[in-house]
Amino acid sequence: AGNYEMALTLADSSLRHNRFHPSTLRVKTIAQQRLGRFGEARLTAGELMRIEPRFRVSSYLAEHPAGAFATGQDWASALRGAGVPD
Repeated sequence: AGNYEMALTLADSSLRHNRFHPSTLRVKTIAQQRLGRFGEARLTAGELMRIEPRFRVSSYLAEHPAGAFATGQDWASALRGAGVPD
């Protein structure tokens, strides 16, 4: 819903229980990027890529249910902006 502050809060809470959860790291990266926390987003994207080294934005778009919609495209753009490979 575009509430990236809440998404970041919930992602941090989730990561306290499992710091290696790829989808939570994706959410955190997107939230940080959309909040203008570009350096933090790059660091989180780096963590994501260490855990899931084969993850690519193109596969995310192809496999994620929102990939064909504007929201999924926006999230993909945020992931790219944070340094996730296409």
